Amino acid sequence: MRREIISVCGCRIELCSVGQGSPLVILPGAGGAKLYESLATHFGESFRVFLPQNPGFDAADDADWLE
Repeated sequence: MRREIISVCGCRIELCSVGQGSPLVILPGAGGAKLYESLATHFGESFRVFLPQNPGFDAADDADWLE
């Protein structure tokens, strides 16, 4: 699984990606992206999966604009 830090509206978040093919975005719930890594790996066999971390979790910044 590839991990990179990207900026979204001035907030740094971790974006994980895996696989090849048509894009599939998995939006994690309140538990954070780590809970969905095995699911992303599974779907990565058929899709290019993007799994962004929610602001405020793990390596992601808190987003001042997000209430």
